Amino acid sequence: MQFMSNKLFLSSLLFSLIVLYACNDDELPVQRELDEVPQIQFFSLTKSTTDDGFASLLLTIDILDGDADIGVLTFRDDPLNPRFEYLLDNNGNRIRFGDSSDNPPFNCVDYSVEQDVNTFVTDTFLIRLNPLYNNLEVDFFLEDEQVPGQFELLDWRAVGNDFLCGENFYGRFQDPASSLTGTQFSFEQIGPNTTRLTYDMSSIAFPFVLTDRSFQLRCSVRDRALNQSNVIFTPEMVF
Repeated sequence: MQFMSNKLFLSSLLFSLIVLYACNDDELPVQRELDEVPQIQFFSLTKSTTDDGFASLLLTIDILDGDADIGVLTFRDDPLNPRFEYLLDNNGNRIRFGDSSDNPPFNCVDYSVEQDVNTFVTDTFLIRLNPLYNNLEVDFFLEDEQVPGQFELLDWRAVGNDFLCGENFYGRFQDPASSLTGTQFSFEQIGPNTTRLTYDMSSIAFPFVLTDRSFQLRCSVRDRALNQSNVIFTPEMVF
C-alpha cells in the first residue's frame, strides 16, 4: 500500500512538471514580447491655476516597461528628429503656401507658419510632420453641446486665427533618469519597472474652450524602440 502511494505521488509530480514546462514554453515568448512593449495605467487628472493666470491640467500615468527604454535620451535622437521637414520644389526651394493650386488648402498640419521675434507672420511653408517626434500622445474629447454623452475629438491646432496655429498637447518627455530639468514632465519611480509620469499641460485657452462641458483625455506612449503602448481614456471631468 505504501509502495502504491509513493508511485501515485511520483506520477502526479511528473505530470505536474510536464504541464508546468509546457505552459512556460508557451508563455515565455509572450512574456518577453510584453516586457518590451510599455503598458500604461491612469493614475490621476487634476486642474489648477498657475501664478501667472494660466490654467493647468496635471495628467499622471503609470508606465510599466520591462526594458526601461522610455523617454528621449537626447533631443537629437533619430528617428525621433526633426519635428518636421520642409517640402522642396524641383529647384530645391521651400514650397510656400499658394505657390501651386495642387497644394492642400491651408491647415495646421501641412504648413508651418513662420514668425519673427514679435510674433508677426513672416512666411508659410509646406511641411511633412514627423509622426515619431512625440513619444506621448494626448487627445482631448469634448462633449457635444447638442448630444449629451457624445464626445468629439478637439483639434487644438485649429483653435485660433486662420494663420496662427495652436499647439496640440502631444508631448516629448525625456528619459526619467536624465538630469534634464525645466520640462513639463516629472517622474517618480514606484517599482523596479514602473515609472509614474506627470505631464503639466498649461494653456490660457482651457477655460474658454473647455468652458463647463465635460471632457476626457485619450493617451498612449511610445518607447525608444518605437513600441506603442496600450491606449487609455481618463475619466470624464469638467474644467
